[in-house]
Amino acid sequence: MSKIQSSMSIKYLFELRSKLDNVVEKIEDEFQRGFFRDLFDILLLELPLDYDDIQKRGIYKALILGTGDLFVINSFVGSDTSELLSSESSYLVSINRTFRERILTIDFIQNKNLSEEAKRIIASAFRRKNPKVDIGRALRNSQIPSLSLNNFDLSLLQGFDDDIKLLKSTGLIRKITVDINFHEDICNSDNVFSLCRCVDIVPPRYAWDEQNSIKLIGDFSGSKFYNFIILNAKDDFLIKAFFDLFLHYEDKLEIKDNLSRKIMKNVFYSFDSNILNQTRLLQEKPEYREKIKGVLIKDDVKHRHSYQAVLFLLSYLEYFFLQNSETPVNLYSRASNKVNQNINRLLNKMRAVTGNSEPSEELESFNQMEMPSSLKKMEIVSLFHTVFNSRTIQDILFEISKLLSHEILVIMAEDDSD
Repeated sequence: MSKIQSSMSIKYLFELRSKLDNVVEKIEDEFQRGFFRDLFDILLLELPLDYDDIQKRGIYKALILGTGDLFVINSFVGSDTSELLSSESSYLVSINRTFRERILTIDFIQNKNLSEEAKRIIASAFRRKNPKVDIGRALRNSQIPSLSLNNFDLSLLQGFDDDIKLLKSTGLIRKITVDINFHEDICNSDNVFSLCRCVDIVPPRYAWDEQNSIKLIGDFSGSKFYNFIILNAKDDFLIKAFFDLFLHYEDKLEIKDNLSRKIMKNVFYSFDSNILNQTRLLQEKPEYREKIKGVLIKDDVKHRHSYQAVLFLLSYLEYFFLQNSETPVNLYSRASNKVNQNINRLLNKMRAVTGNSEPSEELESFNQMEMPSSLKKMEIVSLFHTVFNSRTIQDILFEISKLLSHEILVIMAEDDSD
């Protein structure tokens, strides 16, 4: 490993994630296995097919609330996005790295009561840009298909043509998706944002359901998680969404105390710290104020790969798995229901047994019974193994904590040697 005091390499994080996944794979309970994978997906990175996939497409997923500072977005896209993300925009934007050609896709709000002027604008745009689409028939059926521009010029993002400007004026655009094929080796960049595979952006004027901020995640492509959630505008609705998502991720990651909560600064950022300092929501909502207390929201995503941040992340994960290996609080309460169900099912099966069972202490009282042909011995063994899987998972969690402890010691030893 090269000198790490400034930042950790993405290759190291990829290799660490692979090691952890090999251990998590041993967990038989699908719910628990999925939970731990989600934990690593959010805090480390999603496990791709191979390292080359990261180099071609990036790895992180980011959600940006607001368009106050376009510098980072522009650097990610490699072009000026002032028109795509203008202050008047009221549609969602999703920017994705892809192996395909460059494509801009416009998705529309489905409205059965379109005015004749709106129909004319939509039909005109499709006839010029997507002539193979039978737009007349679609509109007669009160449907607006997606409009695609293949191999478009990036200059379009800083100055829409007349067709898109007119479509924008109808207020019917719901989302614009930009797929970009990058050829350079992005993993050699010092810009952590260049490692993003997907950047979803919510403009301040987007009319989302303020009562359900979590719906924002589903409004895009159904992303299950984001590695970065960034507040980028002084807007009451977006600030509320930022805090609501903070609480949602705290629950998703099963944060238990103030020490664990500090790990949230690896996920939540604000490009302008004054946005949070000046908001009245912290004064009006004690639940926000209490949860955010002691968590220093960072203003630079480079923090995520810093030496200190990675060591803290590994230490947190070690702490998490050690705690869960002894008392898996929320997981245990859910898993115990399944265990109890399996115990009851097993006992019901055992009442029907009339033959010998597998020799074990727990089944000793059933040893003299016979087994009917309708009940397979292996089925009983499988059920019995499932019942006591809650014991074996403790060993697996402890194995993960030992692996993390080893990684922490190796990093610190290499830093000392430098």
